[in-house]
Amino acid sequence: HAHLLPGGGGQRRVSGMASAAKRVRRESGTDALAAFLEWCDRVGLVLSPKVCVSREGTVADYGLIAREDLQTGEVLFTVPRAALLSQYTSSLSSLLEKEQDSLKSQSGWVPLLISLLHESTISHSHWGAYFSLWPDFSGLDHPMFWGEEERRRLLQGTGILEAVDKDLANIQMEYSSIILPFLKAHPEVFNPKVHTLELYKKLVAFVMAYR
Repeated sequence: HAHLLPGGGGQRRVSGMASAAKRVRRESGTDALAAFLEWCDRVGLVLSPKVCVSREGTVADYGLIAREDLQTGEVLFTVPRAALLSQYTSSLSSLLEKEQDSLKSQSGWVPLLISLLHESTISHSHWGAYFSLWPDFSGLDHPMFWGEEERRRLLQGTGILEAVDKDLANIQMEYSSIILPFLKAHPEVFNPKVHTLELYKKLVAFVMAYR
């Protein structure tokens, strides 16, 4: 999989099938897709004419679909470094660099997740058109969003239960010990009532799905 989240140097060239970023907001799917493709043109993200972004024929929501046969190693899209959303390109990049020592964590994802917390909840984000294709987070069905009783009843003995419990404990610890103090230290940027543990957990699940 490849998407606009990871950082990297220069331009990123990706071959093979890849899922497009997903999320649904108030605008219709057609309008959101048109806005995203216009944004791609503005930032210099180049799609091969052999592929298109569509909801039809995909596993879920938006995906990259081949219009015709593809050759092995063929470049399907090229993403400029500045179009990638990371802690280095976020509007918070200077603040994150300044506070980097306090944001170290076992996962190593905290700066990226803080960038997502901020960029996905402001109306003027450079990546607004990208966010418009994200899935509706209210419908996430990963086991970490099930009730505890349901998880234990359905997953007991599979090994998945223990893995999910460990992930949840790590996410909660990371949020309470690193994220929340950072949010409270910068009230001009963050609101703990908006940038909640629940939203953080959903962003973690999203990043995990596309890493």
